[in-house]
Amino acid sequence: MTHKSSIRTVVTACMAGSAVEWYDFFLYGIASATVLNKLFFPNFDAGVGTILSFSTFFVGFIARPLGGLISGHFGDKMGRKSILVITMVAMGAGTFLMGCLPTYSSIGILAPIMLVFLRFVQGLAVGGEWGGASVMTIEHAPPDKRGLYGGLLAAGSSIGLLLANAVFLLSSKLTQDDFLVWGWRIPFLVSIVLVGIGYYIRRRLDETPAFTSAESRQATSRTPFITLLRTNPKVMLQAMGAKVGEAAQFNIFVVFGLSAIAIYQVERDTYLVGTMIAAAISLATVPFAGALSDRYGRKKIYCIGLIALIGLAFGFFPLVSVGADWAVYLAITLSFAGVGAATAGIQPTLFSEMFSTDVRYTGASVGYQWGGTIGGGTAPLVATALMQATGSAIWIAVYAAGLAIISLISVATTQETFRKDLNAAGAKTPRPSATLDTSKGTR
Repeated sequence: MTHKSSIRTVVTACMAGSAVEWYDFFLYGIASATVLNKLFFPNFDAGVGTILSFSTFFVGFIARPLGGLISGHFGDKMGRKSILVITMVAMGAGTFLMGCLPTYSSIGILAPIMLVFLRFVQGLAVGGEWGGASVMTIEHAPPDKRGLYGGLLAAGSSIGLLLANAVFLLSSKLTQDDFLVWGWRIPFLVSIVLVGIGYYIRRRLDETPAFTSAESRQATSRTPFITLLRTNPKVMLQAMGAKVGEAAQFNIFVVFGLSAIAIYQVERDTYLVGTMIAAAISLATVPFAGALSDRYGRKKIYCIGLIALIGLAFGFFPLVSVGADWAVYLAITLSFAGVGAATAGIQPTLFSEMFSTDVRYTGASVGYQWGGTIGGGTAPLVATALMQATGSAIWIAVYAAGLAIISLISVATTQETFRKDLNAAGAKTPRPSATLDTSKGTR
């Protein structure tokens, strides 16, 4: 176990790096819903251009599982720290170069091709980022506070979302012509400064005690993914299933919602401000959910969040359709800082605890990224197609609720992990025994 000052350093470094990486990733989601269709797919009508823009958004999700697999392989073999530095540099380079791209009007079809390539680089980087940062944090954290520190790490994505919306909102205050010519580039170019800060902080981290111990015992795996498939196939599928519902919820309500607001006569700035408010509130609610899981267990809090998500799926767009600013703010806040907090705040800890040290980076990354791709990467595309085909949000709600039910079944069938010894040999979570203290709500 590390001292409090040490774990604080680790959490600060991982949280800062996570904020930068997710700033870059969220920034593209915002841009794909608002401006990239006009600049890179101008020869199509608005609806088709939006679908094509969201298709490039999905490319990042296609790359995320591959990035998680590659980073997990080397992170489980060589250590967590060096891989986290590499993913940050790759993410920053991809985002910065997006801000330098010529548009379709300048070089034609090469513009969207280069955009897709850089989006793929983004996906590779973020695919390795989440699992590495989660494992780095949880393996350093005191056993009775892993949920809290995992929640603090998860709040880094809220900071990234807050920054992305704030910078994009400021840039969009330019005239329409200036914004389309050069203003849209500013949020992408600014990321290089944030990456430099995150890189400096992460270089100072030490390797985790759990990995150092496993390495000294020669207990690391030469082929982590093969080991994962051999020893943990069910757990890997449960982790993937646990992610799909939350991923769909976020990308429908936050990303797709930004392109759908015209139907409800809601201003873009109103939606961006609402997202910023929700992100700010989630800085408190996400760690709080993690802390609750330290007391009551990961499964219970996560399942409560998923049940609430099923209800919200049918209430989100009717609430937005009220059209008033307060209704938009409330809808996004309930989604991101309420329901979303109960799941996203627990994922870093739950996914890390589900696997043993020799496959932990790989397992957490595969579960999160593959589930995120299935549930989240396709969500804006499916939602856009459903809205265009039916003219109603009800089938979008059915779609989101169905994926949440899959997540609910996945989490309900897992073993509770919040008392697991992360240094224990073997891949499976120990079953509770009579010697365990059950006063804090184990099941």
